[in-house]
Amino acid sequence: MIRRIFCIMMALALCFMFVPEVSAENWNKGLKAGSLSVTTHTCTEGHGTVKGYYAGFRISEEVVMSSIESIKLTLFNGNKTLKTLNAKIDGKFGELDAGGYSAPFDVYGDFNYEEDGYWETNGWKGTFYEVPTHFEVEITYNNGEKEHVVSDESLKYNFTEKDTEDIFPSLHDVVADLDYYNNHELVADGSTIDLTGYKEKLTKPLKIQEEMTIRNGKIIGKTKNRPGDTVYGNVIVLESNNIKIENVKIENQSTSHPTIRVDGVDNIKLDNNTIDGAIGGNSDGKVDIINNDIRNSVDEGIWLVGNGEYTIENNTVTNAGGACIKLVANKDNIPTVNEQSSTNSILESLRHENTIKNVILTWVGPEPLPETSESRIMWLIPAGLLVLVAGAFGYKRFAFQE
Repeated sequence: MIRRIFCIMMALALCFMFVPEVSAENWNKGLKAGSLSVTTHTCTEGHGTVKGYYAGFRISEEVVMSSIESIKLTLFNGNKTLKTLNAKIDGKFGELDAGGYSAPFDVYGDFNYEEDGYWETNGWKGTFYEVPTHFEVEITYNNGEKEHVVSDESLKYNFTEKDTEDIFPSLHDVVADLDYYNNHELVADGSTIDLTGYKEKLTKPLKIQEEMTIRNGKIIGKTKNRPGDTVYGNVIVLESNNIKIENVKIENQSTSHPTIRVDGVDNIKLDNNTIDGAIGGNSDGKVDIINNDIRNSVDEGIWLVGNGEYTIENNTVTNAGGACIKLVANKDNIPTVNEQSSTNSILESLRHENTIKNVILTWVGPEPLPETSESRIMWLIPAGLLVLVAGAFGYKRFAFQE
């Protein structure tokens, strides 16, 4: 698919777009590179929609097209290759005259390169929301000589959210149809959505119903500055086994609903996230909540219901409206926590392994167990909880049963 500038080519059945002028510094004998633009162009020939980028370049009219062996365009983010196009010199491209062109880097659309007949591509090699910084053009001539130019350095391709909002599919769409985006090589490693450098604003709770990993970036639920929000409950609901959420910042105007809800599933890992609101839910399976910064929950910061295998370590819970950590279970069927299976060792481990003020273990009682610090010595005994404060002459007793 080539869009020519020449008026005599306008009648051709091609996707047409103006190719901007470029600075003289980008001339390299017969070749110069132009601008990179965001597009959602639908081709009238029925070859689909380009949702991605157009790269403009020009071959001098003095160049004889039959002297060209190959033309390659490469899209980059820094030094990383995102996508490559190779002109079909033996196909439709070879039938054109020298002049101005615009090459389609389709990322999120359904453009059919094979039917269009002008380019071959190796598919998208970037992460899901990765945006390009520049492109390069290389021509190889039949005599072995090469020309290589970089897109206009005076154009800083720092695409903003407004620039790209029409081409990116929503995270809801991706999560709901992961196979489609995996087949289009947009999801790395088959099931990983990398949000590096991207901010996803949700309009409804994100329900994850397939095994996958979401990492990096920022997800926004309900905030005070967005009165039209509809995310009033959970921001993310985990409804499948084998889900990981890693290194994500989740902004949310906290409600009594947990920001991340674990909905009766197994093999969940929540690692190194910064979360406004709580992590909570129910599971009799394996749940790892580690290295998280949990802030401003209306009620408990971390709460789980069930008798699963839980790892709750290296978390910081601040400004919680209730206890920092609350575990709900029947006293005859308590969970394993941090590889501990007795009430004494569970409580000691939760306090030692996390930065928190207090804990509720409902099979002990409904109230938070008292705070501890380095100046205190704590014993848990079958008859109750004895806290001896250094320098004091009394103790406080909290009854519970092992």
